[in-house]
Amino acid sequence: MILLLVSAFSYAQIKGTRQILDSAFIYFAMENYHDALPMFKKIEAADPNNANVNYHIGVCYLHMPSEKHNAIPYLEKVTDHVSKEYVDNPEEKNVPVRAFFEL
Repeated sequence: MILLLVSAFSYAQIKGTRQILDSAFIYFAMENYHDALPMFKKIEAADPNNANVNYHIGVCYLHMPSEKHNAIPYLEKVTDHVSKEYVDNPEEKNVPVRAFFEL
């Protein structure tokens, strides 16, 4: 019984995280970086090694004039995960080659 409750709770967390990530990507695609950033930050708290999420956080900061300096650590962190085969979607864990140019 306890295992079932733990499994149900874990599934709910994953589903909630996925919804946040999907929303963040939608806001980002609409160039609404101000609303995308807190969502990406929530995902980062749960998955700090997701290079794609960290990349998107960095790019969000780049589009905020008073916050550009905050982009540097995020973009530096992801340069080891650059992939020529990058696909811009929530499942991707790598980052595009343009991450070098964003720095």
